[in-house]
Amino acid sequence: MKKNKVTILLILAGFLLFIPNMVKAGPSQIKLKVITELANIRSNPDIGSTVICQLPLNTILESTKKEGEWYAVTFTPEKGETISGYVHESLVLVLEEEPVRIVRETIKPVESPPEKKDAQVEKPSPVEKKAAETARREKHVLSHAIVPSTIKKSKTTRFDILLSGGLSYMGAGILNKGAQGLADYYQKITTGQGPGEISSLHWAGAFGAEFNFSVFPKTNLGIGIDFLSGKKESLFEIPDSTPDISIQNSPNVQVVPISLTVTVFPFSHFYAKTGIEILFAECGYSYLIQEGEAWQKWEGTAKGQNMGFLGAVGLEWKLHSFLSLFVEIKGRTSRIRSLKGKDTYTDSGGLTAVEEGTLYLYQTKTADGKFYDLLFIRNKRPAEAGVYNAEEAVLDLSGISLRTGFKIKF
Repeated sequence: MKKNKVTILLILAGFLLFIPNMVKAGPSQIKLKVITELANIRSNPDIGSTVICQLPLNTILESTKKEGEWYAVTFTPEKGETISGYVHESLVLVLEEEPVRIVRETIKPVESPPEKKDAQVEKPSPVEKKAAETARREKHVLSHAIVPSTIKKSKTTRFDILLSGGLSYMGAGILNKGAQGLADYYQKITTGQGPGEISSLHWAGAFGAEFNFSVFPKTNLGIGIDFLSGKKESLFEIPDSTPDISIQNSPNVQVVPISLTVTVFPFSHFYAKTGIEILFAECGYSYLIQEGEAWQKWEGTAKGQNMGFLGAVGLEWKLHSFLSLFVEIKGRTSRIRSLKGKDTYTDSGGLTAVEEGTLYLYQTKTADGKFYDLLFIRNKRPAEAGVYNAEEAVLDLSGISLRTGFKIKF
């Protein structure tokens, strides 16, 4: 009986000792550290597979197995679901190797491999440098990687707003022709003398705002709106006239251009811009003629719109991570015709007359055969006696502007 008990105990002890040699150890985890600026985590162990996310330098990963040159890894962000995929061996450094497994055929003890020191050094080793170069080549293969919002990534500018102010020089020829022609005509018929001195309207204040989207590297698509406003008042007194005669002129113009532009940055601080715009314009005249105590006045305002083209170059200086200062020179070309509006006539005798129609530029002639330009709003093309070369007025808004302002980046 005792011999049977001893035999059973020996069998059980041998069985317990034999079990570890029959069963291999379960899967163990390998700790990895990212040694490149960004490591691509792919859906399959293949360089052509989809990039699931990118992990930054020094990220610690866990791997349960290795398939060829690829580690199967998992990563859990601070907030978000666990991410699983594959990372190439050139992008990571093994911190903890798999332990040696004991198999049935092995009867001799095997010494454990020497532990690798944790690579926590400031300067990368030659192996790490080579791995970083391999990662950069891999990143070039698939440039558009999908990065989950839970992974911290570098901040890029998506859009920006430009606010500017300055001066704009424009032709506005018809307004100046009308003011100068009226003064010259009255001086000629009253004193017979030469042309008068009337100040011309050319300069206008320019204010604008522009909203830019980044569509390609160094290329922005923009939508802008500007406001240009100019007015020039002048008083001309006709010498040697009896009674005293004075002529006051006040041409004015307001323009609202709405533009669609493309901006390219060939250099970091220099840009070039081109685009199209639609311009909404309003121009006006005011003529006040005073002869002693008597006076008469014409006031007219006309509106129109048309397409135009613009081009600009500028310099930009960074003041802060989100703020820059810029200086820009912009040129535009646009001509607006078919200007519609209303003219109001009043005089010292109490007469008032209103005429609605189109802005016309025409000429009148004095007895010596000289022609003088006149600008008025008429309900039909002028054709009465003493009127010559009548045509619809064309407002030329072509010119150049100089402005400065701030760019706010988002």
